[in-house]
Amino acid sequence: MIQLENVSKIFDTGFNQVRALSEVNLNVQQGEFIAIKGPSGSGKSTMMNIIGLLDRPTKGKYILANNDVSKLNDNTRSHIRGSIFGFVFQSYNLIPRLAAVNQVEMPLIYRKEKNRRKKSILALSKMGLAQRINHSPVELSGGEQQRVSIARALVGEPKIILADEPTGALDTKTGEEIIGIFKELSNSGITVIIITHDNSVAKKTSRIIEMKDGMVQ
Repeated sequence: MIQLENVSKIFDTGFNQVRALSEVNLNVQQGEFIAIKGPSGSGKSTMMNIIGLLDRPTKGKYILANNDVSKLNDNTRSHIRGSIFGFVFQSYNLIPRLAAVNQVEMPLIYRKEKNRRKKSILALSKMGLAQRINHSPVELSGGEQQRVSIARALVGEPKIILADEPTGALDTKTGEEIIGIFKELSNSGITVIIITHDNSVAKKTSRIIEMKDGMVQ
């Protein structure tokens, strides 16, 4: 599903060049549940951004679903990103006064899909939030907010979920529940990639990719 071939990412600050990734090679199969683990500055978030088509490699090749996406134009990349990926973040990225069902509807509005409300309610129901669809973020616990963000990521029926420190703002018990949800999604055939510095989270995945100084260890 995902293949990185000798991928490097270099940021030019104007004063010097910072090598965030250095000739990374990676293969991820459909339905895998993996963790990309490493300390701050190891390159794991840069790798996520490249995998999720949020950034481009400076060098190397990125093959996604048997297609070379390394040099596609921005419009094509945006279309692929919206159809293949779902994103989950540590900070939830919810709009403060918007009800949960409207939060989940947002990506479907951009895609001009029909039956948005029905699909959004179904996605929230799968996350155990059928009775909370009209609640705004301030009326939800941290775990419930993260479930809303997962529902938002799932409503477009993605093939790949990218989760950046998804349990970082949660207590241990709630974090374990969220990891359990990701495991179930992987078992259903969705590829789940978690970016984390937390070894206890990484150990709950099926494979750990260790990052250090921009390289896979």
